[in-house]
Amino acid sequence: MDGKLIFAGLVDLEQLEEILIKGEVPSASVELSELADKLMRGVADSFALSSLAIRHLVFDALMAQRSFVEAVTGLALDKEKEIKYSALRNVMLKDGLIYFEKWKLDLVRNIGTNFVRELYWLYERKMERDEVRSLYPLAVFAHWVMVRGGAVGRVGLRIHPVSDSQTFSRIKEVYDFVFSTWEQLWDKVIAEQSRVKQLMHSLETRRMEV
Repeated sequence: MDGKLIFAGLVDLEQLEEILIKGEVPSASVELSELADKLMRGVADSFALSSLAIRHLVFDALMAQRSFVEAVTGLALDKEKEIKYSALRNVMLKDGLIYFEKWKLDLVRNIGTNFVRELYWLYERKMERDEVRSLYPLAVFAHWVMVRGGAVGRVGLRIHPVSDSQTFSRIKEVYDFVFSTWEQLWDKVIAEQSRVKQLMHSLETRRMEV
């Protein structure tokens, strides 16, 4: 609003409605103790940032995305945002790995779901585990995570060599998650895409009626 990013990730729709009606940005106060989890929830809601976290574990780079950090945590509306941003940065630089471990499953789930969704878009059908393992061995999947999360997401583009065992170990966790939750991920994606098609059909019907 007025050139300033005030929301990212999950949006408080009631607050947004109030802003749209009044035409002004209200002030808000965010608890310091909630900031790190709010930030990680926003990261877990973004494929590009989930991928960045899994690949790099570089929390100063994350905190450098200040407009995103302020928007996703609610600090954009906080009058004490300078002090609280500084406090949050200190927490993430000191305890970032603790919060990464706390939120890792959500990060992994985000990446895995995006992978299956793109398979559905590409092949237009549910695929079998063995078929995908053949088409996407770990090294190819790792390349997808690095390039898709970096180039298309436009953040943190870097190709890690296979010899980087720590990075590949984290990426393998995502890879194993995809195949261990295969049916659940496909059920979720197919149901989601079915709803999207129904919505698009409904919108097209309304447009034609108008």
